[in-house]
Amino acid sequence: MKKQKAPATRVRGKDVRYYSSPRKYKGEPCPSWRIAYYVGTKRVRERKNTEEEAKARAEELVQKLGDGSIHFDLKLTPKDNVKIIEALTLLKDAGGKTGLVDAVRQFVEAEKCLAGQCSIMEAVREHKRQLDKGKMPEITVPQLVVEFLAHVNAEGLTRRYRMDMQAKLHVAEKSFTGQVADIKTRDVDNWLDNLSGKSKRTKKNYRNALQTLFSFARDKGYLPRNQDTEVQFSRDYQPEKPAIGTYTPEELEIFLSRISPRLVPFVALGALAGMRSAEIVRMQWEDIRLDTKQIFITDAVSKTIAREIPICRALAEWLKPFKKQKMKGNVLVRISNGLALAKRFSAAVKRIEGKNGKPLVKIVRNGFRHTYISCRVKLTKNVQQVSLEAGNSPRIIFSNYLRIIEKEAVAKKWFNIFPTVERLKEITDAIAEGL
Repeated sequence: MKKQKAPATRVRGKDVRYYSSPRKYKGEPCPSWRIAYYVGTKRVRERKNTEEEAKARAEELVQKLGDGSIHFDLKLTPKDNVKIIEALTLLKDAGGKTGLVDAVRQFVEAEKCLAGQCSIMEAVREHKRQLDKGKMPEITVPQLVVEFLAHVNAEGLTRRYRMDMQAKLHVAEKSFTGQVADIKTRDVDNWLDNLSGKSKRTKKNYRNALQTLFSFARDKGYLPRNQDTEVQFSRDYQPEKPAIGTYTPEELEIFLSRISPRLVPFVALGALAGMRSAEIVRMQWEDIRLDTKQIFITDAVSKTIAREIPICRALAEWLKPFKKQKMKGNVLVRISNGLALAKRFSAAVKRIEGKNGKPLVKIVRNGFRHTYISCRVKLTKNVQQVSLEAGNSPRIIFSNYLRIIEKEAVAKKWFNIFPTVERLKEITDAIAEGL
Protein backbone atom coordinates (compact mmCIF):
# COMPACT_ATOMS: atom_id res chain seq x y z
CA MET A 1 0.00 0.00 0.00
CA LYS A 2 1.69 3.19 -1.19
CA LYS A 3 1.64 6.52 0.63
CA GLN A 4 -0.59 9.07 -1.09
CA LYS A 5 -0.53 12.82 -0.31
CA ALA A 6 -3.94 14.50 -0.19
CA PRO A 7 -4.59 18.14 -1.12
CA ALA A 8 -3.37 20.53 1.58
CA THR A 9 -5.63 22.82 3.54
CA ARG A 10 -3.96 26.20 4.15
CA VAL A 11 -4.29 28.87 6.83
CA ARG A 12 -2.44 32.21 6.86
CA GLY A 13 0.41 30.87 4.76
CA LYS A 14 0.84 27.76 6.92
CA ASP A 15 -0.04 24.27 5.56
CA VAL A 16 -2.06 21.64 7.39
CA ARG A 17 -1.40 18.50 5.39
CA TYR A 18 -2.87 15.02 5.70
CA TYR A 19 -1.66 12.06 3.72
CA SER A 20 -1.84 8.28 3.58
CA SER A 21 0.72 6.60 5.79
CA PRO A 22 -0.07 2.87 6.17
CA ARG A 23 1.38 0.94 9.09
CA LYS A 24 1.54 -2.76 9.94
CA TYR A 25 -0.73 -4.42 12.42
CA LYS A 26 0.13 -8.02 13.32
CA GLY A 27 2.29 -8.22 10.21
CA GLU A 28 -0.45 -6.99 7.91
CA PRO A 29 -0.65 -3.51 6.30
CA CYS A 30 -3.29 -1.37 7.91
CA PRO A 31 -4.73 1.92 6.52
CA SER A 32 -3.58 5.02 8.38
CA TRP A 33 -3.39 8.77 7.75
CA ARG A 34 -0.85 11.32 8.92
CA ILE A 35 -1.58 14.98 9.67
CA ALA A 36 1.39 17.40 9.69
CA TYR A 37 1.51 21.09 10.56
CA TYR A 38 3.64 23.72 12.27
CA VAL A 39 2.96 25.68 15.43
CA GLY A 40 5.53 28.44 15.44
CA THR A 41 8.74 26.70 14.46
CA LYS A 42 7.75 23.35 15.92
CA ARG A 43 6.59 20.62 13.51
CA VAL A 44 3.68 18.56 14.87
CA ARG A 45 2.35 15.26 13.49
CA GLU A 46 -0.83 13.34 14.33
CA ARG A 47 -2.28 10.02 13.08
CA LYS A 48 -5.84 9.05 12.17
CA ASN A 49 -7.28 5.72 11.01
CA THR A 50 -9.38 7.01 8.12
CA GLU A 51 -9.20 9.75 5.53
CA GLU A 52 -12.46 11.22 6.82
CA GLU A 53 -11.05 11.53 10.35
CA ALA A 54 -7.83 13.05 9.00
CA LYS A 55 -9.73 15.59 6.89
CA ALA A 56 -11.98 16.58 9.81
CA ARG A 57 -8.98 16.98 12.12
CA ALA A 58 -7.19 19.07 9.48
CA GLU A 59 -10.15 21.40 9.17
CA GLU A 60 -10.32 21.67 12.97
CA LEU A 61 -6.63 22.57 13.07
CA VAL A 62 -7.14 25.22 10.41
CA GLN A 63 -9.70 26.88 12.67
CA LYS A 64 -7.56 26.62 15.80
CA LEU A 65 -4.44 27.88 14.08
CA GLY A 66 -6.49 30.75 12.75
CA ASP A 67 -7.84 31.91 16.10
CA GLY A 68 -4.68 31.04 18.03
CA SER A 69 -6.42 28.55 20.32
CA ILE A 70 -4.34 25.54 19.38
CA HIS A 71 -2.46 23.94 22.22
CA PHE A 72 1.11 22.78 21.95
CA ASP A 73 3.81 21.95 24.41
CA LEU A 74 5.39 25.31 25.20
CA LYS A 75 6.62 25.95 28.72
CA LEU A 76 6.04 29.59 29.74
CA THR A 77 7.65 31.03 32.84
CA PRO A 78 5.75 33.47 35.08
CA LYS A 79 7.88 36.26 33.59
CA ASP A 80 6.82 35.17 30.08
CA ASN A 81 3.18 35.42 31.08
CA VAL A 82 3.71 38.90 32.51
CA LYS A 83 5.39 40.03 29.28
CA ILE A 84 2.59 38.61 27.14
CA ILE A 85 -0.05 40.35 29.26
CA GLU A 86 1.93 43.61 29.08
CA ALA A 87 2.20 43.31 25.29
CA LEU A 88 -1.53 42.66 24.95
CA THR A 89 -2.28 45.64 27.20
CA LEU A 90 -0.10 47.91 25.07
CA LEU A 91 -1.90 46.76 21.93
CA LYS A 92 -5.25 47.34 23.60
CA ASP A 93 -4.23 50.85 24.65
CA ALA A 94 -3.19 51.52 21.05
CA GLY A 95 -6.71 50.81 19.86
CA GLY A 96 -6.74 47.03 19.78
CA LYS A 97 -6.90 46.85 16.00
CA THR A 98 -3.70 44.80 15.72
CA GLY A 99 -3.27 41.40 17.33
CA LEU A 100 -0.13 40.30 19.11
CA VAL A 101 0.96 37.94 16.34
CA ASP A 102 0.38 40.56 13.63
CA ALA A 103 2.26 43.15 15.65
CA VAL A 104 5.25 40.85 16.06
CA ARG A 105 5.07 39.85 12.38
CA GLN A 106 5.09 43.51 11.29
CA PHE A 107 8.00 44.23 13.62
CA VAL A 108 10.04 41.34 12.22
CA GLU A 109 9.27 42.35 8.62
CA ALA A 110 10.26 45.94 9.37
CA GLU A 111 13.53 44.82 10.96
CA LYS A 112 14.33 42.71 7.90
CA CYS A 113 13.46 45.58 5.58
CA LEU A 114 15.67 48.08 7.44
CA ALA A 115 18.54 45.55 7.61
CA GLY A 116 20.16 47.35 10.54
CA GLN A 117 20.44 50.71 8.76
CA CYS A 118 18.43 52.42 11.49
CA SER A 119 15.90 51.63 14.20
CA ILE A 120 12.21 51.24 13.41
CA MET A 121 11.37 54.42 15.35
CA GLU A 122 14.00 56.38 13.42
CA ALA A 123 12.43 55.19 10.18
CA VAL A 124 8.95 56.09 11.43
CA ARG A 125 10.08 59.56 12.54
CA GLU A 126 11.73 60.17 9.20
CA HIS A 127 8.63 59.01 7.33
CA LYS A 128 6.41 61.20 9.54
CA ARG A 129 8.76 64.13 9.01
CA GLN A 130 8.52 63.70 5.25
CA LEU A 131 4.72 63.60 5.48
CA ASP A 132 4.63 66.73 7.63
CA LYS A 133 7.21 68.48 5.49
CA GLY A 134 4.74 69.04 2.70
CA LYS A 135 2.35 70.79 5.08
CA MET A 136 4.88 73.35 6.39
CA PRO A 137 6.23 76.55 4.83
CA GLU A 138 9.84 76.22 3.68
CA ILE A 139 12.68 78.32 5.05
CA THR A 140 16.45 78.02 4.84
CA VAL A 141 18.71 78.20 7.88
CA PRO A 142 20.20 81.61 6.89
CA GLN A 143 16.68 83.00 6.46
CA LEU A 144 15.65 81.57 9.83
CA VAL A 145 18.69 83.11 11.53
CA VAL A 146 17.73 86.56 10.22
CA GLU A 147 14.16 86.12 11.46
CA PHE A 148 15.29 84.79 14.85
CA LEU A 149 17.81 87.60 15.49
CA ALA A 150 15.15 90.17 14.59
CA HIS A 151 12.88 88.51 17.13
CA VAL A 152 15.63 88.61 19.80
CA ASN A 153 16.22 92.32 19.16
CA ALA A 154 12.50 93.04 19.37
CA GLU A 155 12.24 91.20 22.69
CA GLY A 156 14.82 93.55 24.22
CA LEU A 157 17.10 90.80 25.49
CA THR A 158 20.56 91.71 26.77
CA ARG A 159 23.19 92.85 24.31
CA ARG A 160 25.54 90.11 25.45
CA TYR A 161 22.94 87.43 24.71
CA ARG A 162 22.17 88.96 21.30
CA MET A 163 25.84 89.13 20.35
CA ASP A 164 26.51 85.61 21.59
CA MET A 165 23.61 84.11 19.61
CA GLN A 166 24.55 86.13 16.54
CA ALA A 167 28.16 84.91 16.63
CA LYS A 168 27.24 81.24 17.07
CA LEU A 169 24.39 81.17 14.56
CA HIS A 170 26.46 82.92 11.89
CA VAL A 171 28.91 80.01 12.23
CA ALA A 172 26.03 77.52 11.92
CA GLU A 173 24.47 79.11 8.83
CA LYS A 174 27.75 78.74 6.92
CA SER A 175 27.44 74.96 7.26
CA PHE A 176 23.66 74.63 7.08
CA THR A 177 22.60 76.51 3.97
CA GLY A 178 19.60 74.38 2.95
CA GLN A 179 16.08 73.93 4.24
CA VAL A 180 15.62 73.72 8.01
CA ALA A 181 13.29 70.71 7.64
CA ASP A 182 15.99 68.78 5.74
CA ILE A 183 18.59 68.89 8.53
CA LYS A 184 19.03 65.57 10.32
CA THR A 185 20.63 64.61 13.61
CA ARG A 186 23.72 63.19 11.90
CA ASP A 187 24.26 66.54 10.15
CA VAL A 188 24.27 68.30 13.52
CA ASP A 189 26.64 65.70 15.00
CA ASN A 190 29.05 66.08 12.08
CA TRP A 191 28.97 69.87 12.39
CA LEU A 192 29.74 69.79 16.11
CA ASP A 193 32.49 67.18 15.67
CA ASN A 194 34.15 69.34 13.02
CA LEU A 195 34.29 72.49 15.17
CA SER A 196 38.05 72.26 15.39
CA GLY A 197 39.82 73.67 18.39
CA LYS A 198 36.61 73.99 20.42
CA SER A 199 36.30 72.58 23.92
CA LYS A 200 33.41 70.36 25.02
CA ARG A 201 31.92 73.32 26.88
CA THR A 202 32.05 75.47 23.71
CA LYS A 203 30.51 72.71 21.57
CA LYS A 204 27.73 72.33 24.11
CA ASN A 205 27.08 76.07 23.88
CA TYR A 206 26.94 75.91 20.06
CA ARG A 207 24.51 73.00 20.29
CA ASN A 208 22.32 74.94 22.73
CA ALA A 209 22.28 77.94 20.38
CA LEU A 210 21.22 75.74 17.45
CA GLN A 211 18.56 74.07 19.59
CA THR A 212 17.18 77.50 20.52
CA LEU A 213 17.01 78.35 16.80
CA PHE A 214 15.20 75.09 15.97
CA SER A 215 12.76 75.54 18.85
CA PHE A 216 11.97 78.98 17.44
CA ALA A 217 11.40 77.37 14.00
CA ARG A 218 9.01 74.86 15.57
CA ASP A 219 7.10 77.62 17.35
CA LYS A 220 6.74 79.48 14.06
CA GLY A 221 5.47 76.41 12.20
CA TYR A 222 8.58 75.70 10.12
CA LEU A 223 9.01 72.36 11.92
CA PRO A 224 6.33 69.91 13.17
CA ARG A 225 4.64 71.02 16.38
CA ASN A 226 4.75 68.87 19.52
CA GLN A 227 7.78 66.95 18.25
CA ASP A 228 11.40 66.96 19.36
CA THR A 229 13.72 68.65 16.91
CA GLU A 230 16.62 66.87 15.24
CA VAL A 231 19.05 68.86 17.40
CA GLN A 232 17.57 67.32 20.55
CA PHE A 233 18.66 63.88 19.35
CA SER A 234 22.22 65.04 18.62
CA ARG A 235 25.17 64.36 20.86
CA ASP A 236 25.07 66.42 24.05
CA TYR A 237 28.63 67.21 25.05
CA GLN A 238 29.29 66.97 28.77
CA PRO A 239 32.21 69.25 29.67
CA GLU A 240 34.50 68.40 32.51
CA LYS A 241 33.61 70.13 35.74
CA PRO A 242 35.86 73.19 36.14
CA ALA A 243 37.87 73.65 39.31
CA ILE A 244 36.38 76.00 41.89
CA GLY A 245 38.80 78.93 41.96
CA THR A 246 39.04 81.34 44.90
CA TYR A 247 41.13 84.30 46.05
CA THR A 248 43.01 84.84 49.28
CA PRO A 249 42.22 87.76 51.61
CA GLU A 250 45.59 89.24 50.64
CA GLU A 251 44.63 89.19 46.96
CA LEU A 252 41.29 90.83 47.73
CA GLU A 253 43.09 93.59 49.59
CA ILE A 254 45.27 94.23 46.53
CA PHE A 255 42.20 94.37 44.27
CA LEU A 256 40.33 96.82 46.50
CA SER A 257 43.32 99.06 47.19
CA ARG A 258 44.75 99.18 43.66
CA ILE A 259 41.87 98.73 41.19
CA SER A 260 40.47 101.73 39.31
CA PRO A 261 37.95 103.59 41.58
CA ARG A 262 35.27 103.05 38.95
CA LEU A 263 35.56 99.28 39.50
CA VAL A 264 35.67 99.32 43.31
CA PRO A 265 31.88 98.67 43.56
CA PHE A 266 32.28 95.67 41.24
CA VAL A 267 35.01 94.09 43.37
CA ALA A 268 33.35 94.96 46.67
CA LEU A 269 29.88 93.70 45.73
CA GLY A 270 31.28 90.54 44.16
CA ALA A 271 33.66 89.69 47.00
CA LEU A 272 31.72 90.91 50.04
CA ALA A 273 28.11 90.33 48.85
CA GLY A 274 28.60 87.42 46.46
CA MET A 275 26.76 89.09 43.59
CA ARG A 276 27.13 87.83 40.05
CA SER A 277 28.88 90.04 37.49
CA ALA A 278 25.72 90.32 35.39
CA GLU A 279 23.75 91.36 38.46
CA ILE A 280 26.25 94.08 39.34
CA VAL A 281 26.03 95.46 35.79
CA ARG A 282 22.24 95.82 36.20
CA MET A 283 22.37 96.95 39.83
CA GLN A 284 21.02 100.39 40.81
CA TRP A 285 22.37 102.51 43.69
CA GLU A 286 18.81 102.94 44.95
CA ASP A 287 18.66 99.21 45.83
CA ILE A 288 21.70 99.43 48.12
CA ARG A 289 20.55 100.55 51.59
CA LEU A 290 23.45 101.34 53.90
CA ASP A 291 21.06 102.56 56.59
CA THR A 292 19.42 99.13 56.97
CA LYS A 293 22.53 97.17 55.87
CA GLN A 294 20.65 95.45 53.03
CA ILE A 295 21.00 94.96 49.29
CA PHE A 296 17.78 94.23 47.42
CA ILE A 297 18.23 92.09 44.31
CA THR A 298 15.08 92.63 42.25
CA ASP A 299 13.63 90.42 39.52
CA ALA A 300 15.01 92.84 36.94
CA VAL A 301 18.53 92.30 38.29
CA SER A 302 18.56 88.65 39.37
CA LYS A 303 19.45 85.73 37.15
CA THR A 304 17.39 83.39 39.33
CA ILE A 305 15.18 84.84 42.09
CA ALA A 306 14.76 88.13 43.90
CA ARG A 307 16.55 88.15 47.24
CA GLU A 308 18.16 90.21 50.02
CA ILE A 309 21.85 90.24 50.89
CA PRO A 310 23.21 91.56 54.21
CA ILE A 311 25.84 94.30 54.03
CA CYS A 312 28.84 93.60 56.25
CA ARG A 313 30.79 96.43 57.90
CA ALA A 314 33.68 96.25 55.43
CA LEU A 315 31.35 96.43 52.40
CA ALA A 316 29.56 99.42 53.90
CA GLU A 317 32.86 101.28 54.27
CA TRP A 318 33.87 100.63 50.66
CA LEU A 319 30.50 101.87 49.37
CA LYS A 320 30.18 104.95 51.63
CA PRO A 321 32.06 107.37 49.31
CA PHE A 322 29.64 106.55 46.49
CA LYS A 323 26.51 106.81 48.63
CA LYS A 324 27.66 110.11 50.17
CA GLN A 325 27.71 111.61 46.70
CA LYS A 326 24.10 110.46 46.34
CA MET A 327 24.89 108.62 43.14
CA LYS A 328 21.89 107.32 41.21
CA GLY A 329 21.32 104.88 38.40
CA ASN A 330 23.71 102.07 37.52
CA VAL A 331 26.31 101.12 40.10
CA LEU A 332 28.93 100.79 37.36
CA VAL A 333 29.48 104.04 35.50
CA ARG A 334 29.50 103.83 31.70
CA ILE A 335 29.55 100.01 31.74
CA SER A 336 26.33 98.73 30.21
CA ASN A 337 26.95 95.01 29.65
CA GLY A 338 29.00 92.04 30.68
CA LEU A 339 31.40 92.19 27.74
CA ALA A 340 32.33 95.80 28.47
CA LEU A 341 32.83 94.93 32.14
CA ALA A 342 35.07 91.96 31.32
CA LYS A 343 37.26 94.09 29.04
CA ARG A 344 37.60 96.97 31.52
CA PHE A 345 38.28 94.68 34.46
CA SER A 346 40.91 92.70 32.54
CA ALA A 347 42.67 95.91 31.47
CA ALA A 348 42.54 97.31 35.02
CA VAL A 349 43.99 94.13 36.55
CA LYS A 350 46.90 94.16 34.10
CA ARG A 351 47.84 97.62 35.43
CA ILE A 352 48.17 96.29 38.99
CA GLU A 353 51.87 95.55 38.87
CA GLY A 354 54.62 95.15 41.40
CA LYS A 355 57.99 96.92 41.41
CA ASN A 356 59.38 94.29 39.06
CA GLY A 357 56.62 94.99 36.51
CA LYS A 358 54.92 91.65 37.06
CA PRO A 359 51.17 91.47 37.81
CA LEU A 360 50.33 91.18 41.50
CA VAL A 361 47.05 89.35 40.97
CA LYS A 362 45.44 87.17 38.33
CA ILE A 363 41.79 86.92 37.36
CA VAL A 364 40.03 83.80 38.62
CA ARG A 365 36.74 83.03 36.89
CA ASN A 366 33.92 83.73 39.38
CA GLY A 367 36.60 83.96 42.04
CA PHE A 368 34.94 86.69 44.10
CA ARG A 369 31.59 84.87 44.26
CA HIS A 370 33.22 81.49 44.94
CA THR A 371 35.25 82.90 47.81
CA TYR A 372 32.32 84.81 49.29
CA ILE A 373 30.17 81.66 49.38
CA SER A 374 32.98 79.50 50.75
CA CYS A 375 33.86 81.97 53.52
CA ARG A 376 30.22 82.69 54.33
CA VAL A 377 29.45 78.97 54.75
CA LYS A 378 32.51 78.62 56.98
CA LEU A 379 31.32 81.40 59.28
CA THR A 380 27.56 80.73 59.34
CA LYS A 381 27.69 76.92 59.20
CA ASN A 382 24.37 77.28 57.35
CA VAL A 383 24.32 76.35 53.66
CA GLN A 384 20.57 77.00 53.42
CA GLN A 385 21.03 80.60 54.55
CA VAL A 386 23.93 81.18 52.17
CA SER A 387 21.99 79.66 49.27
CA LEU A 388 19.19 82.20 49.86
CA GLU A 389 21.69 85.06 49.89
CA ALA A 390 23.46 83.78 46.76
CA GLY A 391 20.31 82.87 44.82
CA ASN A 392 21.27 79.23 44.31
CA SER A 393 20.03 75.92 45.65
CA PRO A 394 22.15 74.16 48.32
CA ARG A 395 22.91 71.45 45.74
CA ILE A 396 24.43 74.01 43.35
CA ILE A 397 26.30 75.61 46.25
CA PHE A 398 28.01 72.29 46.98
CA SER A 399 28.63 71.31 43.36
CA ASN A 400 29.64 74.63 41.76
CA TYR A 401 30.74 77.15 44.38
CA LEU A 402 31.87 75.71 47.68
CA ARG A 403 35.55 75.26 48.38
CA ILE A 404 36.56 74.14 51.82
CA ILE A 405 38.12 76.93 53.91
CA GLU A 406 40.14 75.11 56.55
CA LYS A 407 40.72 78.00 58.97
CA GLU A 408 37.92 80.19 60.25
CA ALA A 409 40.43 83.02 60.66
CA VAL A 410 40.82 83.14 56.86
CA ALA A 411 37.05 83.56 56.40
CA LYS A 412 36.92 86.28 59.06
CA LYS A 413 39.78 88.15 57.45
CA TRP A 414 37.99 88.08 54.08
CA PHE A 415 35.08 90.10 55.51
CA ASN A 416 37.33 92.48 57.46
CA ILE A 417 39.31 94.25 54.76
CA PHE A 418 38.64 97.97 55.25
CA PRO A 419 39.76 100.93 53.14
CA THR A 420 42.51 103.20 54.40
CA VAL A 421 41.96 106.94 54.79
CA GLU A 422 44.16 107.54 51.76
CA ARG A 423 42.21 105.08 49.64
CA LEU A 424 38.89 106.65 50.64
CA LYS A 425 40.18 110.09 49.61
CA GLU A 426 41.39 108.69 46.29
CA ILE A 427 37.93 107.21 45.60
CA THR A 428 36.15 110.42 46.69
CA ASP A 429 38.32 112.55 44.40
CA ALA A 430 37.68 110.21 41.47
CA ILE A 431 33.93 110.42 42.06
CA ALA A 432 34.11 114.23 42.12
CA GLU A 433 35.91 114.14 38.79
CA GLY A 434 33.21 111.90 37.28
CA LEU A 435 35.08 108.58 37.53
